[in-house]
This record gives sequence, C-alpha cells and structure tokens, in this order.
Amino acid sequence: MTTLWRDDIWLAQHLGVRSVELYPEALQSPFELPFEVQNAFVYARVPLSRLDILYALNLLGFVLVDTSITLERHVKSREVGNPAIRYARPQDRELVVELARYCFSYTRFHQDHRISRTTADTIQAAWADNFFLGNRGDLMLIAEDSYGIQGFLLALVPSQEKLIIDLIGVSKNAQGKGLGRALIDSAQTETGCALVQAGSQLVNMQALAFYQRMGFHLVKAVYTLHRHPSIMR
Repeated sequence: MTTLWRDDIWLAQHLGVRSVELYPEALQSPFELPFEVQNAFVYARVPLSRLDILYALNLLGFVLVDTSITLERHVKSREVGNPAIRYARPQDRELVVELARYCFSYTRFHQDHRISRTTADTIQAAWADNFFLGNRGDLMLIAEDSYGIQGFLLALVPSQEKLIIDLIGVSKNAQGKGLGRALIDSAQTETGCALVQAGSQLVNMQALAFYQRMGFHLVKAVYTLHRHPSIMR
C-alpha cells in the first residue's frame, strides 16, 4: 500500500496543532486531500517538474511558501585545524539554543505569514536543542571568539563518505568573518567525509552565494507548500 502521509509529531508540538507531511506524488488524479488529514496542518514537497501537482495542491488550499534547494561539494579534506572551532559541550546548550532562536530569517516557517515570527524562531531553537537532548545529529561544532559563541554547525553523518549540514547558524554580528566557512571545513576535516551536502532556500541569496563561493553546486530543488486547517486561519 502506497504511503500518502505521515504524522510529524515533533512539529505538532511546536505548532500546537496536528501536523502532517503529505507525499503528493502518491496522490491519484483527480487529486483529493485524504479525509484523515483535512483538519491538520499539512506540508508537502513537490519537484519543480511537477507543475500539475503544484497547481492541484493550490486548488486544495495549499500555498507555496518556499523553494528548497540542496547543494553539494565533493572535495578532499584539507586537514587543517582552526583554533576558533571546537566540539560542542553540554554547557553550551543555552547559548546555542538562543543563537538558533535569533539568527534565521528565511526558513519555510519564517516565510509563512500565518505562522508568527516567535513560533518560527522557537522551531529553529528547538531544532538546535535536539542535539543536546540526544534526539538529532551526529556532530556539533562551535565557533567562538573573545566575545563568546558566535556560530554552530549541526551535522548528520550517514556514512563515512557523506556529511549533511543539518543546521548552521552564525550570529548577525559575526557574519562575514569566515566563521561559516571555518565550521564547514572543520566538520569535513573531523569526519573525513569527501561529500558535503547542505540545504537552503532559494530566497536566501546570501546563503546561496556563500555556498557557491565554497565550491558547492545545486543538485536538487523542490517547492514547499503549506496548508493550514481552519482553526489556524
């Protein structure tokens, strides 16, 4: 039996309403939203080539909020250390979580006008906190200077060859000083992974330019759509 959707328990905890990820390519024409999820917050990701699905979801009340992009870089580690970068420690939790709360502006939650800025910020903070709770991530590196923690990188390492940047953030005051580059290079050095993968939003041109300067190239892009239940409208 084809899976049409799954409950996103973690997201529901932060939105305060049942949250569901829909797998739109599994829908059959004529497209209809499964009855079981009609009163939930539903999100879906649609390949750029499937405009038929995009239009169909629009008719079902979905709104385009984001074009998510995936970038990759395949290079050998330069095996260089950076004294400004270190592993995260349990005592870093509060500062990292607060940094994650305030340094993002282009996530799909920030771009959805029906979700408050406070809620969007809280989701990012909770995402970073998942590492300290032991719920997500294989590695977290910290960037700090004389003023304290200025950035972090949370990574997934699904294999010996692949590193996925799950979340990376640098304080606004420290941006443009090379900390993002240092975090990525250090993560690659620490893991020995040749392939590094990162995600971003097409609207975030600053991040896209940053990754391109580091030698990343675009490998995938999808539309992200949200549908809010009537209780959230």
